[in-house]
Amino acid sequence: MDLFFNFIDRVFSIHVFGNMTLYQLLSTILKYVFVVIVLYFIYSIIKIIYYDVRYVIRKEKISDTYLKLISKNDEYKFKIQEYYYIGEDNSIGRDDRNTICIKDQFLSNFHARIILDKGIYFLEDLNSSNGTYLNDERIFDAIELKSKDIIKFGELKFLFINGDEND
Repeated sequence: MDLFFNFIDRVFSIHVFGNMTLYQLLSTILKYVFVVIVLYFIYSIIKIIYYDVRYVIRKEKISDTYLKLISKNDEYKFKIQEYYYIGEDNSIGRDDRNTICIKDQFLSNFHARIILDKGIYFLEDLNSSNGTYLNDERIFDAIELKSKDIIKFGELKFLFINGDEND
């Protein structure tokens, strides 16, 4: 074992630049590599934070249109939010692939959708079992939504708020 350590000591004690040994050169290089890795890590974190903040700001700009839950029941056996922000194309249903996923047993997997076309929001039933209701009338085709319309999916009632309209 002493032979091994003596060999390592002789190899790393070789002078490469003036009085600088191979050990000093490698340790200096590794210090700088470590600093570069730490800086890259910090850069990655800042980049993630930047994209997250940018996404939130962009969402706030387009999220002035939303559905507000108005049939609050504490006995729901599923998670439900008070507000669901509406984008250009939103599907509503039990399936996880929907933009708005609500695990209500009275909703179909793909129950309805709300789409934006030429500045106008439309509500469309997707052949759901229990139907989609707009202001207590069942809809069968795509129908225009106006701010403060009441939409019913299964047992849930939502108030449609269009932030673009000046009421």
